[in-house]
Amino acid sequence: MTPFADFTYFGLLLYIALPTLVLGWFRRANARWALFATVLAIAVQCSDDIPIAARWHVREIWIVAGYVAWQTAIACAFLRWKSRATFYVSIALAILPLVAAKAFVTHELGIAFGFGMSYATFRALDVLFSIHDGVIKSLSPVKYLAFLLFFPTISSGPIDRYRRFAQDYDHRRTRVEFLNDLDLAVDRIFRGFLYKFILAALIRTYWMDHLETPRDALHLTGYMYAYSLYLFFDFAGYSAFAVGLSHLFGIRSPENFDRPFLSRNIRDFWNR
Repeated sequence: MTPFADFTYFGLLLYIALPTLVLGWFRRANARWALFATVLAIAVQCSDDIPIAARWHVREIWIVAGYVAWQTAIACAFLRWKSRATFYVSIALAILPLVAAKAFVTHELGIAFGFGMSYATFRALDVLFSIHDGVIKSLSPVKYLAFLLFFPTISSGPIDRYRRFAQDYDHRRTRVEFLNDLDLAVDRIFRGFLYKFILAALIRTYWMDHLETPRDALHLTGYMYAYSLYLFFDFAGYSAFAVGLSHLFGIRSPENFDRPFLSRNIRDFWNR
């Protein structure tokens, strides 16, 4: 199941969001609940059978479990035996599952994973770099699991850092802080519906589809701009959903975009 892709997913999210609202009001929407909700959501998202070979299928949740165990073992081993040599070996081993999935599994069998292995790998690399720089001196496997698989941002980002995530994860919110997070969550979620299910859908239906087979340079240019705007609003919608849902659990994930189309040049565009 692809997160935030259809209204069925949002219907399932209500089973997690509604208890979170009640727990948040009573100041009980804490780290344990965020971890429980993450495990529950990942189990639902990754419930499909994945064809590993012609006649061999495996439930995707077991792939996720193996991936998490692999990354946790690498991070803990590097933390214990830290050196320049083990750093490079750890980086190579951390990237290996993503390379294998992209180069072999998905190419041969057309698999679409329900969890974002790319984003999880970026997070795993952040932890390894932080250990190498001496920023992380100890690592809780439970907190690392929560960081690696935090379900609102696992499929489409935004990319977060372990140090920033851990501060929010360990913080116990007051009722006022929960209400402030809820206010931002509602704003971002409705913005996500506007971007993805209205603006992006309108651009695709009434602009992109009419220029899908360009007849001349003018049509090609029009399609180029239509596709760029469609990608922005579609991805910005995903990001708004992710940021809003993150705040509901007390994790203040960073924003993905800062009005990129108001940039002065390509460098400013990239920074935004």
